Amino acid sequence: MMADTTDYAAVVDHLSKKMHYVQILKDVSFSVGKGRILGLLGPNGAGKTTTLRIMVHLMRPTSGTVTIMGEDVEKDFTKAIMHVGAMIEAPEFYNYLTGFKNLRMLADMSRTAISDADINAVIERVGLANHGNAKVKTYSLGMRQRLGVAQAILHKPEVLLLDEPINGLDPAGAHDFRTLMSDLRDQGTSIVISSHILSDIQSLADDLVVLQHGQVTYQGTMDELISHGTNHLEVTTTKPDETVVILQQMKLQYTRKEDTFDIAVPEGDPHAFQKQLAEALFNTGIPVTTMQLRQASLEDSFLALTKEKGAKANV
Repeated sequence: MMADTTDYAAVVDHLSKKMHYVQILKDVSFSVGKGRILGLLGPNGAGKTTTLRIMVHLMRPTSGTVTIMGEDVEKDFTKAIMHVGAMIEAPEFYNYLTGFKNLRMLADMSRTAISDADINAVIERVGLANHGNAKVKTYSLGMRQRLGVAQAILHKPEVLLLDEPINGLDPAGAHDFRTLMSDLRDQGTSIVISSHILSDIQSLADDLVVLQHGQVTYQGTMDELISHGTNHLEVTTTKPDETVVILQQMKLQYTRKEDTFDIAVPEGDPHAFQKQLAEALFNTGIPVTTMQLRQASLEDSFLALTKEKGAKANV
């Protein structure tokens, strides 16, 4: 049972979508904490964009509900959407107008009074200060992405929904984007960022929802997801043959390359295991040259999680 919708910035509750007899989403549920960044992670075709489109009523669900700041999107769209800024799929602009004039047109349609100074401040904030008066047809993909983010935050929304926002950004632009999102979160904005790029989500999100084949396969924090992966301990000794005996006695999984071993760390505290192995080797008279712990990356964890879910699905 979902918690009270007023406790969260957004709640997606048992959302399903079927199109032409194809199940796009199946019983998708998750909540977005207030003042937090939620990463909506999954491969292309997982249902991320469909979920975001339903959240802003660009598409209707087959079943299920979405609430934004306690307002039901289906029942009272006007009240719900007032809280939202969004960039879904490729942002659309008038190519023959400047970036500033595109934003001015959007500002004129807003219920919130937005001055030219406000628009210029947003243009500067997204890194387009030198291009605000250039026509959009001259913009690169990365500049269009920046302008898309600008239009999404123009009216200072409480909830921000961004679909693959880092696409097309160079490393500097991606860094600026992450800084902007962190600043907005610290100011109380609740943010959903979809991506199929694991590193983008790892460096941004407080919470994660993993979609796979239209279903939620994981919802939780970054640390919890990483725990699904396997940590590794790289050990080099001066007595590799004797080391093999110890590793086999401890029933550890490992690969060997000459005098170096890549050991899969069992479940539990990896640092405690590292200490246990070091003591076992020392007590057996095996000198250790190096011992380095490599904790699981988000990519390792994601692959382990999706493999585990796939195995269960095939049982």
